[in-house]
Amino acid sequence: MVSNHELVHAGSRSLVAVASALGVLAALKAGSALKDAVMVLSTMDEAAY
Repeated sequence: MVSNHELVHAGSRSLVAVASALGVLAALKAGSALKDAVMVLSTMDEAAY
């Protein structure tokens, strides 16, 4: 029999895991968006010259 306390502990652990995974995904998306923006800016710079 699993106690309530253990269930809560496991639940919070999985929540933390999900939250950190989402954070990593968001950071990766932001990073690639930033890279795209930098590339666009640099090509616009070259086009201006």
